[in-house]
Amino acid sequence: LRLPKCLIGEQPVVDTMALFRRFSVEHGDDFFVSLDTVALSLGIERHKTAVTGADVPKLYEEGRYAEIGLYCCLDTEVTARAYLLMSGEAADLN
Repeated sequence: LRLPKCLIGEQPVVDTMALFRRFSVEHGDDFFVSLDTVALSLGIERHKTAVTGADVPKLYEEGRYAEIGLYCCLDTEVTARAYLLMSGEAADLN
């Protein structure tokens, strides 16, 4: 399989977790910071109260692919909001 362009280096990529660790005094030394922690810290509405990444294997086994897709889309939206807030491109997106 070919790697996606973002992993080859031809497309700009931002590691929002690393950016958040630089942004946060409280979590700056953490090896891993969850997206839920990032969202909570930045005041972004969180969606992981219903489904978390730990639930995905079970959802997959049950054939609940639409729920997995929705979960991924919500993660993507939270990640984009976090990036825009931390980069100063959006003062408030909530």
